[in-house]
Amino acid sequence: MLRRCVAVFSPGALDPEVTSPTTSRPLSSLDEIADGGTNGVLLWCHPKQSSNGELSPGPRAPSELERVAQVLGKWERGAIKVTGERVALRDEYKGCPSHLVTTSEEVSKVFREIFDDTEVLPLPSGSDNAEEAWAGAVGASVSRAFGSDADFVLVHLGAASGAGGCDVLDLTVRELRRTCVDERTLLVVLAGDGEGARGGVGARDGAGSSSTAEFPFFSPRQSCEFHAGKAADVCDSGLALSVVYSPVNHVRRDDVGSFSAFEARRSGGSGAILALHLLKGAMFSISRAPKYGS
Repeated sequence: MLRRCVAVFSPGALDPEVTSPTTSRPLSSLDEIADGGTNGVLLWCHPKQSSNGELSPGPRAPSELERVAQVLGKWERGAIKVTGERVALRDEYKGCPSHLVTTSEEVSKVFREIFDDTEVLPLPSGSDNAEEAWAGAVGASVSRAFGSDADFVLVHLGAASGAGGCDVLDLTVRELRRTCVDERTLLVVLAGDGEGARGGVGARDGAGSSSTAEFPFFSPRQSCEFHAGKAADVCDSGLALSVVYSPVNHVRRDDVGSFSAFEARRSGGSGAILALHLLKGAMFSISRAPKYGS
């Protein structure tokens, strides 16, 4: 039975401007979890306000901070829930102890009050083997969190820190599988396409690029298309590849064989879901939330 979850969110890992030019090569750890798990894409909701609180002149893709808020479900009326209105994850999910590991001081500052503990990873010293250093630091931090009884850990690898590429994500997943992911653990990997990018297919999906508007929506309308009782205002730019993996048979394996947004769209078992619904589903999987959705 699944008892704990580690979710890794790298908001810029599919952005050609952030990822390494070598991302056309196989990414062994990411490909393995994609092949052994269930794949899909996350859709973002439109922000209603700009970062300074004024109304936006027109639609825009959510910022990295706003995407973290949507993954955590701390989003209401098109904006990040203000401090004081956010329920701690422990109180929202049946006493689930939670831990945040991030490379961003801003993310830590904005969301620390909803977690039991937070840790900001420092930049690796020196330039040699920096990617492996990031991965090792993440693995050690998640191991400490699980050792201190955390049942949910969110790892945020911010693009601005230099930890936001596919190579770092691949090494991080390899380290987590080696040190933390056992038969009790659900691993969720989210790789975003960067702020404002259209299509979100990244370098691994060939020359073709297609916008989020090409995703077919469900007919008849389903609960996953709504938030707070209203049809969600889905952003037509920006998405994230989502992979849910367990080393034993706790997730439905689909026909996707590699870490690819194109493959996830074509054959993924999770389809297209709102980022706002992700955490509730993960918490249900580890018995920390009632059944969510259909």
